[in-house]
Amino acid sequence: PSILASIIVLLPNAVITQPCADCRVPTDCKKGLRRRLRKYGAGALPRLQVSTLLHICGGTMMQVFLMAIGGGTGAGKTTLANTLQEQLGTEQVSILHTDTFFRAGSSTHNRPECIDEPQLQKAVCALRRGEAAHIPARGNRPERIVEARAVTVVEGHLSLCFPWLLELVDLSIYVDMDDEERLLRRIERNVGQHGQEINSVTSWYRQDVLHNHRRFTAPTKAAADLILWGDWNPRRLSRVLEIVRSLAGLD
Repeated sequence: PSILASIIVLLPNAVITQPCADCRVPTDCKKGLRRRLRKYGAGALPRLQVSTLLHICGGTMMQVFLMAIGGGTGAGKTTLANTLQEQLGTEQVSILHTDTFFRAGSSTHNRPECIDEPQLQKAVCALRRGEAAHIPARGNRPERIVEARAVTVVEGHLSLCFPWLLELVDLSIYVDMDDEERLLRRIERNVGQHGQEINSVTSWYRQDVLHNHRRFTAPTKAAADLILWGDWNPRRLSRVLEIVRSLAGLD
């Protein structure tokens, strides 16, 4: 089992562009692995519609469909991730929020450098391997564990800013929404739910959120596989669920 746990089996149509040693498969091994798989019976493995890694852990195989959801604050990212989990079930879907990797003492949470990237990368790579990700305690947030599931979602407004993450995922989604509606949703959340003063919410939106959104988050739309409008009516959510079920092989 200890040897099996270190093996990554690549399907014939998968793509390997792993960014770090934790993932155990260097990029330049891609062609060699495909040759070996063809030689030793890779054709017997089922072909999937997307780049999917099967991890052999302790003698059992786990299929992980890894997806990233990005977009501006208040666009509807978390709503989409939570809906996927509610509709498909917690046994099928797990969520890793990039907000849990904000650096302590950062002056803003709207630029890529505010994310503890090495820790985020370590967690995402563990999930990519089909292993649990250990999230260290930060501030008043306790240490927690995110388990890999058949559908594993990385969600956050900065999630699509990292090229290595885009290379790891099977599907990337950018949730779009106009600036005015995003501000209104932010006010409803921060004032209505968290008790903040409306003046501080709007001031920070003008001073930091909007500027950094246009500079860092909005350009990631071009890198996404799908761009969805964050007005989650039943029909749109149903279509997204169909896409995820199909690509993840849950049908």
